[in-house]
Amino acid sequence: MFLTVVFCAGAVAADVRVKSVVSNKVKTRDRVDATLPVLSWSAEALAEATDKAPDGTWKSIGKGLYCEDLLTYYSDVPQNLRWEVDIEQNEDAPGWYRFAPYVEGSPIAEYYGQPDNTFLYVNATDVYKVYTLDFLPYREEISCLVPEVGWPGDQYFRYGIFQDGIISFDLQSFAIGVGQGWQATTLYQGFKLAMPGVKLPDYTAKIKAQACADNNSFEVDLTLGDSFDKVYFLAKAGEYPTYYIDPYEIIDFGEEIDVSKPLVFNAETPGLYTLLVCGADADGNVLNYASCFVVASYTGSDWKYIGKGQLDESAFASIYDEIAAESVEVDVEESTATPGLYRVVNPYATHPFLGSYVADSSKGHNHSHYIYVNASDADKVYIEASPVGVEYLMGPAILWSRAGSCIADGVPVDEIVTAGYFGSLADNVITMPYYTLMISEQYLYEGEFFTTGEDFKLVLPETDGVSDVTVDNEAIEKVYNLQGQSVVATEPGHVYISVKGGKACKFVAR
Repeated sequence: MFLTVVFCAGAVAADVRVKSVVSNKVKTRDRVDATLPVLSWSAEALAEATDKAPDGTWKSIGKGLYCEDLLTYYSDVPQNLRWEVDIEQNEDAPGWYRFAPYVEGSPIAEYYGQPDNTFLYVNATDVYKVYTLDFLPYREEISCLVPEVGWPGDQYFRYGIFQDGIISFDLQSFAIGVGQGWQATTLYQGFKLAMPGVKLPDYTAKIKAQACADNNSFEVDLTLGDSFDKVYFLAKAGEYPTYYIDPYEIIDFGEEIDVSKPLVFNAETPGLYTLLVCGADADGNVLNYASCFVVASYTGSDWKYIGKGQLDESAFASIYDEIAAESVEVDVEESTATPGLYRVVNPYATHPFLGSYVADSSKGHNHSHYIYVNASDADKVYIEASPVGVEYLMGPAILWSRAGSCIADGVPVDEIVTAGYFGSLADNVITMPYYTLMISEQYLYEGEFFTTGEDFKLVLPETDGVSDVTVDNEAIEKVYNLQGQSVVATEPGHVYISVKGGKACKFVAR
């Protein structure tokens, strides 16, 4: 048994990614935020648990409907799964039920590559104090947070209820034993089991969209249960995921939508947006809600190509063991409207590993992808929210920096400096402090941003003033000095730049 419990009132946040092997599959495992309160307790407490499944005959009462939210602590296990299960009742103790959720044919068995026939025992003899015995599928340890199974009674009494033929537990009523200790699970929809013949309301709410879109026109994909009377949609500029926002704000400031019609969000200005959907009953009470992030890119022709640079990739390499740090040659452009604002063009297109995971026209992307690096102040460099085009294990990725996030939130610059979040530009090289990048992958906790980045470096091209050259007529030869200034007469022995037909070359005047 483990010696600590992490329990929180909201969604689990995190900063460290841990790998685990289950059923011979390598799975990306979730991280737990060290800032969450840690509750210490005696490991002997579980040994004092006296409750156990009753003896006697178990008899099938038919097929019920089960909503899975135990293994969804792990970010790679799909959320909102529900399927039929065989439910048995103890004839000698009628308030006791059992079922094996992960048998052959269940979605989890298919996902893990093998079934598990372990029974989950439910004590519903008191319909207002329902609990389960410790459950050990796939060598996982799952425990209901109640004193009957050994948890301290002055702190843990997360009982479920049995009402209208449905057994249900609130969010975070269970804990799962993992490498960091016991962690809260049932984070999304809670544990629900409907008895045979009982309809289980479906309050599923999912929203997704590509992180970037042609012309910043985002097609929004909604997955909704059939138990909502009203559905509302809201797009907010900035970072406002469900764990930050009052869901009634979606109703108050959003619009009620017809879910039978396509939903498109058109962004007017560049930056990160949060798309939110909320399902409600006829009286406007929130039943469930969800969010995802998209990024509107810069449009227009206010960019000039300044040459080839070098990108040292560290964002993905810092969180995935199978991805090595790589240095790749990249095209770099600079904003003519904001000198010092650079963008790395299609940064992962030639990456040895991630190149094959870059979205292209075959996936509806008829545009380039960029990393936007704002070095307009050489001592206060930051990365703006950048949809980099990579869709690896967890969906479309967005790269950002902590300083960029703080700038977007209006945090005073001196506070960002004190925190040490800014990068710097020196000798034509942009570097970022250790682990001050952030990455979002859409299918991991609604795209929550997590810290990453060990050795980010962008070597800018040597321009020699060529980037300041503007060609008015490609048929006419223009001559410039090395500072990019137009000259009429040349001096023998001096080096100049000749531009004609869109091509530039150096020559020595004679």
